[in-house]
Amino acid sequence: MATRVLIGSAWAGVAICLTFVGGRLTRLLSDWQRFKMTLDPAWVVPEDPVNRYDPTLGWKHIPGKTVDMEPVFAGEDIVFQINSNGFRAIQDYCPEIPGGRSRIVLVGDSFTFGFVRFEDTFGALIETLDPRYQVINMGACAYGVDQMFLWYAEDGIGFDSDLVIVAIMEDDIRRARSDRWSSGHGRPLFQLIGDDLVLTNVPVPHRIPPGTRNVRPSDVMRFLRLRRGLSPSDPGAEDVPFQVLRAFRDLVEEAGKAFLIVYLPTHSDFDEGDQIRRGILNRCGELGLPVLDLGEWMKKHIVNDDSELLRSDGHYNSRGNALVAKAILRYLNRHRPSKTPMDGAGPAG
Repeated sequence: MATRVLIGSAWAGVAICLTFVGGRLTRLLSDWQRFKMTLDPAWVVPEDPVNRYDPTLGWKHIPGKTVDMEPVFAGEDIVFQINSNGFRAIQDYCPEIPGGRSRIVLVGDSFTFGFVRFEDTFGALIETLDPRYQVINMGACAYGVDQMFLWYAEDGIGFDSDLVIVAIMEDDIRRARSDRWSSGHGRPLFQLIGDDLVLTNVPVPHRIPPGTRNVRPSDVMRFLRLRRGLSPSDPGAEDVPFQVLRAFRDLVEEAGKAFLIVYLPTHSDFDEGDQIRRGILNRCGELGLPVLDLGEWMKKHIVNDDSELLRSDGHYNSRGNALVAKAILRYLNRHRPSKTPMDGAGPAG
């Protein structure tokens, strides 16, 4: 009888250990999958048709480049046209604001750049719906908030404007904590040294050659160090993207222009809850950064699922872009840009 009790206890102990180990292993694999997304979701670096190496930004548009994206977008009539300024546009821009109009410089990532026809991007639609505005599209694929800030400081600030909008999503915050992205390009990396933002990893390492696998042994070691709390070495790394946004605001307002962050919800916000979004909005609020949150606005226009607003690749489709344009215009109708900081407020109705 005693032997049976001991054997039973032993098996119970083994079961508990297996459950514990299984739980840790499941969590480890889940964490690895999330970490791997910062390297390359496809594990193979794709070709890059519209960018070239840049020692500060990592990658940057090729001025004057035009690429027919029909083969990539399964027959859709989409062309990526980069003007001589290096922006996605069908015209070139002068530094001065056109007479009788207000100008918005719109800075962002691929959602701003647009995976639709140029005329269907939300920047172009703002102009179409309200011709009082001229909108310069400074969206660049896979940029984080750090690259947006650096690119605007380099090429955008010389364009006079009434308002600078920085359109962000969750990934743009995450990207600013990494020194390389899934495209295989190296990235600049800000670190907080005391109260100062210090730019590191520049000149940015050249891109991994197209077709090269983007997961290396050093990435595995970095992942394990992160889990052990040994990296990153900068204890303020989590807050770096928000300090970059604050520096962005200061740069814009010191130039006498109004500044606004627009939060663009993505599939994860629609499908997995809004905890991360709320955290981003709360931190921006703590730093006094004006934010127009489009999370609830976009959700209420979904009848069945988010495919009504998103392409299969996760970017906004034409309807999603139109809703963003309308929301921004509703905001502007209440807060006419006047080269002074504006308080954020969500779209009505």
